[in-house]
Amino acid sequence: MKWNENCDLTYSCEVIRKIFPHFRADSTIPIKPHRLCTVAGGLICGRYIFARCGGVIGAEARIRYSRIREMRTTALAEHEGRYFEGGLQLLDEGDYEGAVTMFDNALRLGLGDIAAIQVCRAEALIYLGAWAEAEADIEAALGLEPYLAAAYLARGNLRRMQGKIDDAINDFTTAIHIEPNDDDGYFNRGLAYEDRRRHADAEADLTRALQLNPGLGQAYEARGRCRAAQFKFDLAIGDISHYLRSGAGREFDNHSEMQGYLLILRVQRLVWGLVSRWRRGGG
Repeated sequence: MKWNENCDLTYSCEVIRKIFPHFRADSTIPIKPHRLCTVAGGLICGRYIFARCGGVIGAEARIRYSRIREMRTTALAEHEGRYFEGGLQLLDEGDYEGAVTMFDNALRLGLGDIAAIQVCRAEALIYLGAWAEAEADIEAALGLEPYLAAAYLARGNLRRMQGKIDDAINDFTTAIHIEPNDDDGYFNRGLAYEDRRRHADAEADLTRALQLNPGLGQAYEARGRCRAAQFKFDLAIGDISHYLRSGAGREFDNHSEMQGYLLILRVQRLVWGLVSRWRRGGG
């Protein structure tokens, strides 16, 4: 047995006769690895070998084929894992083009969680502005796994960026139904509700997101805005103050902006208090 240049398994007639007593041909027969398939713990060759050998495959051949496929699958899986993890790291670092390249390599191997890799590549493509390609990846992922919450979250964020707010809300709602204990669904739907000026609904979703993940600093900022829009200035000031104390403002590079917003909220609270007292006094 040897590997030829095309990665085919080529058996000489002498070797095949030892393994397959019924073999009668006088020429070598190439067997491509992709023509071997696992069935009931063994492997059945392509139909030409199977027919000539009367359907009998020796134990030695099964072991050899199994080892070859196992080694190949293990090696490819290790490469796929490195590409996928590398892509995730680059995605977190903001190197979106590099992340796309890594995810491309992982998908080219065809192993692992294909739907998850497609969703991650879609996220990188969204940041690059390649919205059509991103949507195609998301749809392909949902074709493989119709109940993949991450795909609905990615599509919801894409639709929100495209201004399709109602469609985005529907996607986030679907993600919440699939993963009710995931804060991402509530947080993103809360932002979409805020876009629609449905501040009470947004406040409820953001509160739920914080119950699931108290360290979600951005949710305090968003909830503070929604509460201020409902004239709940004390609660809004509390949220923005918590956001600043947590250091999230420095993390998202808007600390100074939020400090200014906190000052505005305090002025609005003072003015709203004066207006309320004036109204209670009958004008």
